[in-house]
This record gives sequence, C-alpha cells and structure tokens, in this order.
Amino acid sequence: GGHIPVNVTALDADFWVGNGHKWLYSPKGSAVLWVRKDRQSLIEPTTISWEGQGDTHFQVAFSYKGTTSMSPFLAMADALRFREWLGGDAKIM
Repeated sequence: GGHIPVNVTALDADFWVGNGHKWLYSPKGSAVLWVRKDRQSLIEPTTISWEGQGDTHFQVAFSYKGTTSMSPFLAMADALRFREWLGGDAKIM
C-alpha cells in the first residue's frame, strides 16, 4: 500500500508485506505481514520462540520475536487510527 489501494483478498495474494513507517506513519522497524491462511504453514519467523500468543501456530510463532523494542509494534494501532483521522486512503493517495 501507499501509492495505490491494496486489497490482498481481491489480489488473491499468497503473501503480502508492507512497510509500516513509510505508509502507515508508524515507527521505523514496523511492517505488516499478511499470509493467506492456507499458506501460513509454509513460513516461520527467523527468531524461534514459544513465548507468543494466539490460536494458531502462525499467530504464536510470529507474535513474539525475542528481546527487542516493542515500540514499533505497539505504535501500529495508533498509526492506523492517525491515518484514518487524516482521511484514510482517499485523502492520502
């Protein structure tokens, strides 16, 4: 996303990655990873940990990535709200 609207479902994408700090006004180091449900078993994070939370292996594996700054991750929801406050895609693009 950023220059053009993205609908990963309509694209029938297997995987999609978006830069958070450039297009969502969130801190550097933040990003969006979208993986179609039937493809989630194909990828694993580079940091292995079972400290994460979630209902599926994918959620557990990707929700915790070890000792790092959680600020970019925690700021993502506020960044998305700020983007909507600005007027969303219609005003930004």
